[in-house]
Amino acid sequence: MAVQERLYTAADLLALSVSGKRYELVEGHLIEMSPAGKAHGLLTLEIGYRLKTFTQPRDLGQVFGAETGFKVAEAPDTVYGVDVAFVSKARAQQGEDYFTGAPDLAVEVISPGNTQTEMHEKVMHYFRAGAHLVWIVYS
Repeated sequence: MAVQERLYTAADLLALSVSGKRYELVEGHLIEMSPAGKAHGLLTLEIGYRLKTFTQPRDLGQVFGAETGFKVAEAPDTVYGVDVAFVSKARAQQGEDYFTGAPDLAVEVISPGNTQTEMHEKVMHYFRAGAHLVWIVYS
């Protein structure tokens, strides 16, 4: 008899956030994420800072830093922690859970463990969920 693997939901992932580990959810499957390296952290901060200093005085929307979850697909759920994201004022959402849909701009800084296939899949998920622009940044 085959054992059926459990598919997780965005709600399950949100409940796991208290465990101290980082996860993304890809089509219902939990993917454990390792901490980012120094160069990655510095680069995401710099990009976020520059986006924030441009968008805030113009009241264009919100800039989100790493670890912010965006639910880009349902049944099975996919939730990515975008490295840097921008959401226009018109698409702002309230609440403490994950943003439903993709950011208008998603920025992914490539880490040594990222594969080309993985990044292509992320980009496609972002666009299918409504992203207007995706930046893939190599440090």
